[in-house]
Amino acid sequence: MHPNAAQGIAHLRVLAPPRTFAAVSAELTAIVGEAPIEGPAGAHVWLLDLLPGGVTVAPKDLKLHPRLLLCEPDASDEAEARFVENYGAGLFEVGVRVDEDGGKRGSSETPFGRVAWIPV
Repeated sequence: MHPNAAQGIAHLRVLAPPRTFAAVSAELTAIVGEAPIEGPAGAHVWLLDLLPGGVTVAPKDLKLHPRLLLCEPDASDEAEARFVENYGAGLFEVGVRVDEDGGKRGSSETPFGRVAWIPV
């Protein structure tokens, strides 16, 4: 385990402005090879394989699947709005899975986006 209690990648979060959201979703669908699963409004979600070869997990362990998230920027989040304004669609956030009992919490802003610490 990493000193900051990181256990792996929880998600990769791509932001896209509303005008390009459908096109970016179509591109990601072609790359991933399957349609997104149902997500919250303004977001598409793909479950990514844990390991090469398509290892599956029990439904109770679904939270362990890394996810690819495509989201419209949250208008109340200045960093998200600035990112989309400066770069258009792109990878904004990497979510890192951490131990629930002692891992880092919250998120950290970087010049390139955000790192979020996701307890499991």
